[in-house]
Amino acid sequence: MESLINLDTLTEEERKIILSVLKKDDELKRTQDKKIGHLKLEIQAIRMKSVLRNGDDLSKICARCHAELGFLFNRGDLCPKCHFRVCRACQEQGLAGTWLCTLCNKQRQLKFFMEEWNKKGKTTKKTGTDLVKASMVKQRTCWRGFGC
Repeated sequence: MESLINLDTLTEEERKIILSVLKKDDELKRTQDKKIGHLKLEIQAIRMKSVLRNGDDLSKICARCHAELGFLFNRGDLCPKCHFRVCRACQEQGLAGTWLCTLCNKQRQLKFFMEEWNKKGKTTKKTGTDLVKASMVKQRTCWRGFGC
């Protein structure tokens, strides 16, 4: 078992501050989970819309929205990541003039959020927040007279 932090020396005001920080941390985690869930739903919707139907020719339609591509104008461009031809409406502009199709862009955003989230404690490893919470629970149990 991990070693707990001795919180006996904290004043009541310090405990309240720590609890407010832990509460804010929980709110941020819930917000991040909602963002990740929303991105997953958007990716699923784009994939469903991108499904090819019988007789579709990818050289003549946008791979994402199925809009008809022209011969001279709005010919579409190949996404640098997935190499599917997409219309201008399905191109998401990035930094320095780069772009990705809507699906690749959402997948990149999801990967970013997931990596950030894993760095911030959404892993199996115990975090500082977990240690402080466990210490506070243990101390609260001791305060109520249940063996320490």
